[in-house]
Amino acid sequence: INAEYMGALLTFLRGGVVAHKGGAFLAPENTLAAIRTAASQGVSGVEIDVSFSLDGVPVLLHDNTVDRTTGTRGRVSDMLASHITSLDCSVYHPLKAQFRGECIPTLEMALKEASALNLSLFLDVKGGSKSELERMLHLVRAHHLVTNTVVCSFYPNVLWQVRKLDNSFTTALTWRRQLLRCDLTGRRRHQAAWKDMLAGAADSMWASLSHSSLVQRLLGHSMMLTHWRDITPEYRDRLARRGLSVAAWTVNRPADKAYLCGIGVPFMTDCPLDIDCPEDLS
Repeated sequence: INAEYMGALLTFLRGGVVAHKGGAFLAPENTLAAIRTAASQGVSGVEIDVSFSLDGVPVLLHDNTVDRTTGTRGRVSDMLASHITSLDCSVYHPLKAQFRGECIPTLEMALKEASALNLSLFLDVKGGSKSELERMLHLVRAHHLVTNTVVCSFYPNVLWQVRKLDNSFTTALTWRRQLLRCDLTGRRRHQAAWKDMLAGAADSMWASLSHSSLVQRLLGHSMMLTHWRDITPEYRDRLARRGLSVAAWTVNRPADKAYLCGIGVPFMTDCPLDIDCPEDLS
């Protein structure tokens, strides 16, 4: 566990908030405009999503396609970075008139912006080959942001590979209950009863394994990035006894932010302002 880096990062975050997807309520998600807007609201850091183009360039995209955020269609892994970064991702945002022409950035562009604004970073990695992950880590090192960066993922193989490539990076395992069975609104993902039961069983097994000492030793992560509804003081203390920090995602209502501040848990939010916004902006 990289305790020195994690301690420095948590000190950096204390008293502030982290803008989820760069701050998806106030600007198009995962854009330079979002990062700048979030910084203007006084956040301590930003969480951004990292995917990889056909030519192995890390770009800022949450989904495996460009369909939801742009006016075009296609898989990220089937497109060259030069094409992806030409796509306007403001077209479906409520403030699209203000951000028209805001395109998908590369990770390198985002790193430069975060460094200039003195922001910490959570890189939510959706996957990637060994060479793609090494390229991502190289960029973070080149911009001298290792001590201000947490690499996080739902996928344990990503964290294992990152720590194998460079164990100076702090990593976080992302988790929520019923991830495989339900989406964030609670809707079942599977119509067939047997698939629903299988997903539920897998979720229960992973809930236990993901919080075990065995998985912690295998992956080498020092933080759990947990859905805010699953966080209690008891949960926080249980992780702390094993040397694990905890941060919450995604917290958009002022009352819920106040609760997490009260129990000393850092959190991510789509709207840094003290206003209500939708719980799930995806």
